[in-house]
Amino acid sequence: RDLFFNTPARRKFLRTEKTEFNHVEECVRRQALSRFDTGFTLRHNQRVVQSLRPAETDLDKERRIGSLCGL
Repeated sequence: RDLFFNTPARRKFLRTEKTEFNHVEECVRRQALSRFDTGFTLRHNQRVVQSLRPAETDLDKERRIGSLCGL
């Protein structure tokens, strides 16, 4: 869905598609690190970029942190 349809004044504040996606990805990363009880699926152009199941054990939490922080 195009949030800025018919509002050119807001459209000028958008950056490139990649930059905007990176902002969204960072928001999802922060939420995923703060909410281990919630699963997340991030899609871009109909492709799953990241899929995280809820982390139920301490090992699951460590794995999530590692995958999100590049460890």
